[in-house]
Amino acid sequence: MSYMKRCLIDHDIYLKKLTHSRNIVIFIYNDDLIPVTKKDLKKLLSSWTEGLNTATNKTSRFFKIPGEIWIDESLLKCYEKKYNTIKLQRKGGFTSKYDWYESDECDCYIALPIQRKEIDSEEPDTFENEESKIEGNIDWNEIKKQNEIEKEKDTYRTEEVLLGDNRKYVKGFVNNILTDERLFENNKLNSVKSPDGTELPAMITYHGNGNKSVEYWYKDGVQHRGYGLPAVISYDKNGKVRSETMILNGKQY
Repeated sequence: MSYMKRCLIDHDIYLKKLTHSRNIVIFIYNDDLIPVTKKDLKKLLSSWTEGLNTATNKTSRFFKIPGEIWIDESLLKCYEKKYNTIKLQRKGGFTSKYDWYESDECDCYIALPIQRKEIDSEEPDTFENEESKIEGNIDWNEIKKQNEIEKEKDTYRTEEVLLGDNRKYVKGFVNNILTDERLFENNKLNSVKSPDGTELPAMITYHGNGNKSVEYWYKDGVQHRGYGLPAVISYDKNGKVRSETMILNGKQY
């Protein structure tokens, strides 16, 4: 399957339909792909929120990409290196002291560059360099080592419980604080029904105070929830619903 068919959205910020291109930066977010053109990403990077990462207690600039996903300054480094395929790794939450997020806590991620072939594409691993057509070699072995170091920072760890029928339940922690819970079936995120028939989210992320941050519903590794119900529900740190997103078979509507 082509990577564009796997993307949550198929248009840029101006609603122009996207087609395959090395100049589209693909973000891997859980099991989903989010496309952002090089031009759109440059615009998104011109605006940021400065805040405190609640897991590391460090101040950073945070940038928002489509899907209300916040990424720290590692995204800026990826852009400067012109990497066009980026895996997002959860790194706790952050609070801002300058705008309405001051009283709230949002999930935040770090950007880890990976090769384009990881999304089954033969395109180059970087977007085009406008200043020069000469492109240097990339030492991907070294980058993979650095990615592993970044993943291990702040002691992110997981605990797994096998549930039978090819299902497993995974808890994620940063500095021993619960950050997320995930349900897998055949190694794909998958929502299941409770004994009373309620469809449970496949993944839940948490604020630093232990309250739910975001709930996600999946079907066979693709974001999906039917019956006119939201597939993504975001909460503030006090438990109030902040936003809801309708998604059917991986496409927002």
